Amino acid sequence: MNRRMNPRLMAGLIGISVMVVLVFWGLIRPPYDPEQMDAAIRLQGMSGAHIFGTDQFGRDLFSRILVGLGTTFVVAFFTNLIGIVLGTLIGALTGYYGGHLDEILMRFNDAVLSFPSVLLALVFIALWGSGTYRITVAMGIVFAPSYARIVRSEFLKQKGFDYVASIRLQGGRDLRIMFIHILPNILPTMTASAIIGFNNAVLCEAAMSFLGIGVQPPQASLGTMLSDAQSYLFLSPSYALFTGTFMVALILFVSLIGDGYRKGGRYA
Repeated sequence: MNRRMNPRLMAGLIGISVMVVLVFWGLIRPPYDPEQMDAAIRLQGMSGAHIFGTDQFGRDLFSRILVGLGTTFVVAFFTNLIGIVLGTLIGALTGYYGGHLDEILMRFNDAVLSFPSVLLALVFIALWGSGTYRITVAMGIVFAPSYARIVRSEFLKQKGFDYVASIRLQGGRDLRIMFIHILPNILPTMTASAIIGFNNAVLCEAAMSFLGIGVQPPQASLGTMLSDAQSYLFLSPSYALFTGTFMVALILFVSLIGDGYRKGGRYA
């Protein structure tokens, strides 16, 4: 029987590949210097020279979006990575060992989860200050409890399986059992969760940058650009339209990958 790739997964992979190419384009050599200002062409509409027009300082909007897309992508990626690493360590220890360690860490974990992620991230930003690196670390810490709960649940199931008992009888050490044998078996679940987490990180970065406490100007991100664009909705509607379109497209493509992955990636 012929098997073809799930069309949603294929569309998502193609779309995110295009996004990655655009990110590297913005990092390596965007069409214009994204910080170059020209008051004579501020809020200019689409033209041959500036295909998306210009912003309130006369900077090329397409170049700014390329750079902003890269900033948002990198922040979301490392936010997710920090959350996964911290969450995996906490979840593995609590799920495998249980007992008082589980009670203490998971009660604290539940307390953190009871707060909205953006609100909790705001607390960290208030303590540490704003900026790209700080917002990445703050959101990574905030995302960790969600991953910890998922990993703990999976470890609780896996540690009761026969293969774990067999490895113990052969003299396998706890750390080896946890991270060499159990962890690979929960990767499918973790992958699906990481895809959702990436989109949440994109939205969280955009929300905080929109409020002015995330990525700081003049550095571009999709969130900061949307924040700037709201003041010029009638003078330059393309400013918000194109910036918002790229954010929606990024989230949509990642969601399509997640949906296709959850359905097995292929269909008959």
